[in-house]
Amino acid sequence: MNKHTHFAALLGGLTLLAGLAAPAHAGPWVKAPGESYLKVSGSSFSSDQAFNLDGELVDAGYSASQKGLGLYGEVGVFPGVALNFNTAFYKSTNEISPRERYHRWGAGDLDLALQIAVLEGSCSASVAPGARIPLYSGTLSAQNGLSAVDMGKQGVQRYTPALGDGSVDLVAHASFGCSLYPIPGWFGVQTGPRIRLNGFGDGVDFAADFGVFVWPERIALMVRADGVQTLTSDNERPTKSYLNLSGGVIANIYAGFALEANASYIPVGEFVAQGWTATLGLSYSGDVFQNPYE
Repeated sequence: MNKHTHFAALLGGLTLLAGLAAPAHAGPWVKAPGESYLKVSGSSFSSDQAFNLDGELVDAGYSASQKGLGLYGEVGVFPGVALNFNTAFYKSTNEISPRERYHRWGAGDLDLALQIAVLEGSCSASVAPGARIPLYSGTLSAQNGLSAVDMGKQGVQRYTPALGDGSVDLVAHASFGCSLYPIPGWFGVQTGPRIRLNGFGDGVDFAADFGVFVWPERIALMVRADGVQTLTSDNERPTKSYLNLSGGVIANIYAGFALEANASYIPVGEFVAQGWTATLGLSYSGDVFQNPYE
């Protein structure tokens, strides 16, 4: 079986990889103790093409779709220290034909990090060591077979979507950003290593974003570029690498609550599905408990 055929067979495990290509990321600003940013969101993704391990766009031979419910949060726990988390629950579907569909429901990966302030003010910087932990069973196969997970699964299980690649990752992100005052806007950049266990290749995460209020304190527009660049080839297990571009709007409605909408697209990548992801969410910015240090 050649590399291209192997990739098409493994595509059953790639739906989530595109759906999670644009997870929420904390900016450089660390929440004060008791202060929070919490968001619940729904997402929709579909694709019938993917990038193989050589970065070439290929047809999957079937369509993959995914509906998700995401939970994201930043909560200040100590002066200059916040706890950040990000996870999602999915319904993923691979449609081989109008009468042949394969589904899987469940939790995806859990991202946890401690964000530590390095610089505070109109320009801020922080570091965030953390980890990604799978909340599902199964790991993407290291063998050149038909299986999307270990144990030599074939037949129906060949096309059943995976909820992730099963890697445990260790990360350490460094972030920097500034207010654009007197313009009502901001920008931020982020980068850091991603150490991947279980035979996956290590990489570097990166992100840059820009936002501006077009209606002061009410409506903001945002653009963002983010992704991960794998540092090694010929890894034991096939490892994704991608660039994700997105744009969105935030509409503050009342008492810290806001509606957020986002659309994202992957123009280039390796071992990742290509397609649009649309997200709509409700967020809350405000105190969840009284600051004990004041």
